[in-house]
Amino acid sequence: MSKGPTVNLLDEVRGAWGWVGIEPVELIDANDFGNVILKDVRGQYWRLSPEDLYCEVVASSREELDRLSKDQEFLTDWYMRGLVDQAFQQLGALAPGRKYCLKLSVID
Repeated sequence: MSKGPTVNLLDEVRGAWGWVGIEPVELIDANDFGNVILKDVRGQYWRLSPEDLYCEVVASSREELDRLSKDQEFLTDWYMRGLVDQAFQQLGALAPGRKYCLKLSVID
């Protein structure tokens, strides 16, 4: 029996980011650039941002997360609409299970 994608993601986060103190138990949300919000064993909510290389607590309870989800500054940052629109124009629609990612080019 194979693991589902959510279980694999939780295992990946645990292995790659466990050093920051996260012990994820549930995927709450993911955006089109692969940022995720995860719930941990203590009921805290973490945001993992691969492009900015951080994984940090954004809410210490479900109530705090609900308040955060109404904060316009957070929502603008979370949905990354400008970047998503640019990526869509350049690369087209995302296939199921895929995310956009930022790559930096090195120019000599």
